[in-house]
Amino acid sequence: MDPKKRKKVLNFKVHSNRRALRGILGVVIFLSKFCPELASWSSTLSELQGENAPWRWTDTHTMAVEKIKELVNSPQILNPWNHFSEEPKYLVCDGRDIGLGSWNGQGKLGSIRPCRFHYQTFSPAQLKYPSYQKEFLAIVDYLKSFEAQLRDNKFTVLMDHQPLLSFLRPRQTSQKLAR
Repeated sequence: MDPKKRKKVLNFKVHSNRRALRGILGVVIFLSKFCPELASWSSTLSELQGENAPWRWTDTHTMAVEKIKELVNSPQILNPWNHFSEEPKYLVCDGRDIGLGSWNGQGKLGSIRPCRFHYQTFSPAQLKYPSYQKEFLAIVDYLKSFEAQLRDNKFTVLMDHQPLLSFLRPRQTSQKLAR
């Protein structure tokens, strides 16, 4: 992570003005691809940035800023993907009710350090998918999003495989699954 960007977040003054808030949110949006949960905490602050939005700073906003600073300064910050490392590489995926989450990382099983996180909410059509299709979609979506990073690397996919067991039992004829 860029130390200048981290420093800007850590030095943000609570109760600043709308312009300062927009500046910090721009940095947070950039950093959210490197830091878990950052985007959800920044959404609390986003409600203050509109021109017509009233500027009412509350304890909730202060707590969100403190949590953002904690996340940016935590050891959970992602490690860069090392293509040349001999450490095992993993893709961890999960399809939930409202969206999918996935991340890749390196290290021994049990102490994997994440390299990148990916979250996406489902479209109205995808919300109707059965759970095993949501699990497949989590894998496919991540592979499409980070193909360049994963190309020419051997990696293991880790996931909650219970929904996929139902896929293996009956014969599936869906053209969508065949693709």
